[in-house]
Amino acid sequence: MAKGNRYSGAPPSSIGATSSKKHGAAFRGKRDAKKSRSAAGATKNTTAPGAPAPSLHRAKANGHSKPPAPVATPLRTPASGGVTKRMRAVTDGDALLDSFRQRLSGSTFRLLNEQLYTTPSAFANQLMRDRSSYDDYHQGYRQQVAMWPVNPVQIVIEALQHDKRGRFLENVAKHIPSPLPAGWVIADMGCGDASIATAMAKSAPHTKIWSFDFCATNENVTPCEMSHTPLEADTVDVVVFCLSLMSTNYVDYLKEAHRILKAGRLLKIVEVRSRMPSEQKFIDVVEAVGFKCDFWAVTKSYFTIFDFVKVDGTKPVLSSRQQKGRDAANTPHGNRVREEEIERRMKKWQSLPLEERLPHAPGSVLLPCIYKRR
Repeated sequence: MAKGNRYSGAPPSSIGATSSKKHGAAFRGKRDAKKSRSAAGATKNTTAPGAPAPSLHRAKANGHSKPPAPVATPLRTPASGGVTKRMRAVTDGDALLDSFRQRLSGSTFRLLNEQLYTTPSAFANQLMRDRSSYDDYHQGYRQQVAMWPVNPVQIVIEALQHDKRGRFLENVAKHIPSPLPAGWVIADMGCGDASIATAMAKSAPHTKIWSFDFCATNENVTPCEMSHTPLEADTVDVVVFCLSLMSTNYVDYLKEAHRILKAGRLLKIVEVRSRMPSEQKFIDVVEAVGFKCDFWAVTKSYFTIFDFVKVDGTKPVLSSRQQKGRDAANTPHGNRVREEEIERRMKKWQSLPLEERLPHAPGSVLLPCIYKRR
């Protein structure tokens, strides 16, 4: 006779059956829990928020042998509204590429700019006749203009549009508010994209604008080296140099301006203020070519503007430097210099070669405009 259970008194056969049922129920419970977790994970990865989880039994009930295809869900983004790491990497790569392109463009501009300021015009002409080099330079130049307090070309345009003789509007004492006379001829030396010609064609169509530069970017530009223009002598009323006295032989540009200008007509110059250690020394050099300074001023604390008038070569005219010496000689105590002696000295001085008439070295009067690497 089999012994009974010492704990419950149940027979041995009932003990085995009870234990098997308990173990089977526990196994089925773990299995069902595992299936539930798997189904929940599949629902989380393949269904849109709020949609019921696909079920194999439901698919079979509907006559399908396979469960429905998973529904694509949008990429989850952080609560802050940013992009995923993968998208952020792509975006950062594009920004890095744009930054590299800008730095490369800036480096190209600085290299070309340095060559233009530190070489003769013959070399600059060969360099800038290439359209790609010309475009690279002016792309960087436009970026620089955007950072300046004022566009210097606009200062010139306002003077030509609103003063009868084309003088800068800052010259209040001699300002005559009126458009230029009909038939006046303007020569824009180093014109770039011929902004002055474009503006004057709308406001003063009765004027003739010659636009000169190394390379022609549009139909308004005549390509040439500015020390040798195709214009006849004494045919121009206004010559403009707006940030274009760049080459080491810029005095040759001034000589060409003197050749094509009519006597008594206007030479306009705009330059970066930092290029000039002394405005008076620059005036002395320009006057030695055959001009008389009519007006100069600093505008927007950044640019220096000049109006010069071409003197009549048949009449001796004292430069500003020589006028100071004459005033010093004309003291109340006598020692007055005779007019005949002044004329004799002036004629002798004007007969000298230009290189001997220059009171200062051109390179020390107008410094190169070199942009530092940032």
